[in-house]
Amino acid sequence: FIRMNELSILTGFSGSGKPMLLNYLCCHLASVGNRICIASLEIRVEETIACLVAQAIGEDAPKDKGQLTLAMDWLSEGFWFYDHVGQVDFDQMLESFAYAHKRHGVNIIVIDSLMKCGLSFDDYKGQKVLVDRLADFVNQYDVHIFLVAHSKKKDSEKEYVGKMDVKGISEITDMAHNVASVWRNKSKEEAINELDTERDEHQIM
Repeated sequence: FIRMNELSILTGFSGSGKPMLLNYLCCHLASVGNRICIASLEIRVEETIACLVAQAIGEDAPKDKGQLTLAMDWLSEGFWFYDHVGQVDFDQMLESFAYAHKRHGVNIIVIDSLMKCGLSFDDYKGQKVLVDRLADFVNQYDVHIFLVAHSKKKDSEKEYVGKMDVKGISEITDMAHNVASVWRNKSKEEAINELDTERDEHQIM
């Protein structure tokens, strides 16, 4: 259950599956009547849409043009995209979100990621102001914002990460209503890959 007027932070190592999880969540939220705006500042809109289509149909790729058309028609009813890759003008982006909410009823907003919001990694004051403004935004408008914030590097990506591992000032998580960590079980993944390789080699023999 996603509550309105809240800001959620999603953290984790690069490659842990944060966009995949958010895409899945957005597809579910759209299926129950929510309207989504995604600002994927690290991935082109075309790639985001391709991932959403795969999530919507439950397949790696559409089987034919008809299935693709159905998926695209469904996405067009509940999804909007902030079409920009790279460092963004944060004020302009917030104005676009406000317009999307007022004009199209968008109530779920995804920002991926904090590091692309026009701040340097050591601009702690700027990070605090930015998250504070997002908290003010969800208070002003009846929306829920998901903000992706990368985690600090650790000795191994096999270690767990939590709210204390978010890269940047502590207020990033302190001012959020919810914090979730996405972790990929690399040890289990490697063990499965080894078993698959052994099975394939056995079948060849």
